[in-house]
Amino acid sequence: MDSQQTRPFRIVIAGAGLVGLTAAHILHHAHIDFVILEKRGDPSPKVGSVMTIWPQTSRIFQQLRLSEVLDPLMESLRTSMVISGDDSHTIDVSDFPSVLEKHHGWGLRILLRTQLVEALYTMLPEEAKSKVLLGKQVESVYMDKVGVQVTCQDGHKEEGDILIGADGVRSRTRLCMEALRQHKSPMIWMRDIKARIAQPTGQVEPLSDAPSHMKCDGVNYGGATQYLHGKKVSCFAIYEKLAKPSSKHHRYTDDDKREMLERWSHLMVMPNYSVRDLKLTGGNIGPYDCEEGFISDWYHGRIVLVGDAKSGR
Repeated sequence: MDSQQTRPFRIVIAGAGLVGLTAAHILHHAHIDFVILEKRGDPSPKVGSVMTIWPQTSRIFQQLRLSEVLDPLMESLRTSMVISGDDSHTIDVSDFPSVLEKHHGWGLRILLRTQLVEALYTMLPEEAKSKVLLGKQVESVYMDKVGVQVTCQDGHKEEGDILIGADGVRSRTRLCMEALRQHKSPMIWMRDIKARIAQPTGQVEPLSDAPSHMKCDGVNYGGATQYLHGKKVSCFAIYEKLAKPSSKHHRYTDDDKREMLERWSHLMVMPNYSVRDLKLTGGNIGPYDCEEGFISDWYHGRIVLVGDAKSGR
């Protein structure tokens, strides 16, 4: 690899999701060279449901001059409620989201994940957008005292001074980083992150006669619900406790999805409304296993992990 004295500082980023694209905006404004390697062929894949944006993220978007486009896509939550998943009796009600906005300038805001990813990508200046390489799956990483070299499955190579792993909960960068630390093949060594909960989640039609701008959690033994209800955007999630923690990557079928929705269709998502009252609007509803917890080491040498790559969901 070229020495640092012969080229400007350069960052290689694995993953063009929310974290990777936000990093692209930051680095572009800071005039730092970078390249993003994204395994998907589509810069705005139709995956995920609804994102909850906290004040600190809104402040970053403002600093990156993204607010003018992102703000109209978002809805603010005003009320937080906890109910019984069995009969929807109220356990707690608070105006926590409104208090958050009063003290921090922004409250809890929701928008579709697909809209956020699409906006982050399309709002990149053309110079920065040209550095987002699609269809580039990280295969291996070489690191020395000078820098890093990343090789993709198709043989494409990129060099830089550091590598940022923003490639999700099943991060190939994390696998390669730990292999370098352990001096083992990345196909042999893999950290054991266990899942304890399965979660179907998806976008639904807003309930026309129910209170809007509300976050509602339904609690029940063995299963719980979460419902974010806006006038334009609404989504739900069911949290089902697994029989035992598992580190196996479970791919759920369409039949699994239907069975889980039917199994918990009686759970309440808001006062007087249950899961069976919700109308899905299409898209990916999961479910997936929630692999929770942080790995102990977030970096090694010239490699650092960010976002879900350093943790479970």
